[in-house]
Amino acid sequence: FFASFGVYAATLWVFDKPEKEHNGLYATVLTVLGAFLSFASIFLNSETYQRFRASYLASVKCQGCIFNATTCAQASMRDVAARTVSRFICGAYIMAFAGLRDSHYDADEVLHPFLQKYGLLTEEEWEALRQRGGFAGTGDRYRELISWTLKVVNEERDAGRCHGNDAWRLCSDILMLRGKLAVGYDLLGQPVPFVYVHLVRLLTICYLPVFAFVLARLGSRTPEAIGLACVA
Repeated sequence: FFASFGVYAATLWVFDKPEKEHNGLYATVLTVLGAFLSFASIFLNSETYQRFRASYLASVKCQGCIFNATTCAQASMRDVAARTVSRFICGAYIMAFAGLRDSHYDADEVLHPFLQKYGLLTEEEWEALRQRGGFAGTGDRYRELISWTLKVVNEERDAGRCHGNDAWRLCSDILMLRGKLAVGYDLLGQPVPFVYVHLVRLLTICYLPVFAFVLARLGSRTPEAIGLACVA
């Protein structure tokens, strides 16, 4: 970006007057580069928006799965079991977002106080989960909580305290929540295609100095220069 200012100033310093017979060639070169840059930017923005939309829809559906599971649990299970299911799936939701970060995640300063504030995990449950490993850059912790939730539902069903159909519906909602939480990890495993990012950067590096040179060569008072400045 700053090199473009240098190209513009150097062009004005070296060339006293614009060569009018070359105006058409300058404008053509700039138009071609600008067209390639525009198409590449459109493809990159489209890919980025699709990823954003997939992430947003998965997050919204996670909320729906949590509501469905907690409502069904309250209606078909004992109060203590239903509260346990609600605590575990809400904790899994938080753990999934904490695990998306690759850098060090301060579990004791951030995650633990939050879970304790809202009563999502007891001290024994937190220690048992912590002994399984770290929280950053992994989805193992939220999957562990999902397995705990399924175990509670299955134990209630086997003890005859939850109807088999209700238990099946609960397990379906819980597993659907796990699948939606995994979308973020799937997107991390497949970033935006490198060709789009590399092409946009390369075209931008080529386009800005050429634009500065052409604008300086055409001259600030010609209609071509005024039009290019408006487009830029």
